Amino acid sequence: MLNNYESATPKKMGLLEKVKKWFSSEPIVIFSVGKVGSSSIAKTLREHNISEVQPHSLSFSRKGSYFVLPTFNPLESLFYYLKSNLIKIKTYIFKLSKKHKRIKIISLYREPVSRNISAFFEQYQYVLNNHIDTYSTEELVSAFWKYTNHDAPLKWFDNELKNVFGIDIHDYEFDKGSGYLLVKKGNVDLLLLTMEKMDENSAIIGDFVGIENFKLAKTNRAEKKVYSEQYNHFKKNILIPKDYLNKFYNDPVINFFYSTDDLKKYSNKWRH
Repeated sequence: MLNNYESATPKKMGLLEKVKKWFSSEPIVIFSVGKVGSSSIAKTLREHNISEVQPHSLSFSRKGSYFVLPTFNPLESLFYYLKSNLIKIKTYIFKLSKKHKRIKIISLYREPVSRNISAFFEQYQYVLNNHIDTYSTEELVSAFWKYTNHDAPLKWFDNELKNVFGIDIHDYEFDKGSGYLLVKKGNVDLLLLTMEKMDENSAIIGDFVGIENFKLAKTNRAEKKVYSEQYNHFKKNILIPKDYLNKFYNDPVINFFYSTDDLKKYSNKWRH
């Protein structure tokens, strides 16, 4: 079963290699909350020898970041405090070094209930003591409700994109029919996309990054992971409370990206 695992990244990079990618080239910054399809764009850029960096946060770092804040021992707390501040310093220097150059950013969004379930399975090892196939669906559902940082897809744009690059998505109007928006602010060129229409917008992505006949590579897919069977069974059996759906589907962030018809479709999907 382990042979079916599909990795999101080619290999673990060392510190010097990471620094080189940020500062010795003109990388495309793929900057999104996790589990929204950003790895597919990153992999495609690598296949075309285009430099890319793929941070999910430029504000903090900690293990199990898809979950509510765990308890750290004093050494871990110090480590992540220092690492988070190093990330902020790196970001400041990066922005300063690009002051007279264009910074190209791609940011994606995904229907948040699907995204949260995918995030739970991606990092389950941080909250479950044993391998995921030793748990029943009921136990996994219970862990999902207990540990997942459910508000992450609602708060990410304010906490990250607005905080780091000064771009407030609500200052613009997203084309919900086409599923993308191009923003220019200062020296930043931003391409906003919904994951659900990412394939349809391959040509738009290609124009943005300078690749003709751009075709997305497929990677980091749940159906290729070691937990694919549990993941599919989980989605079929979880009952999403009405108030949970209402919280998301009435939020300004999701209404920025999706039409009323889209939200009805998603709501019906989760209400079985």
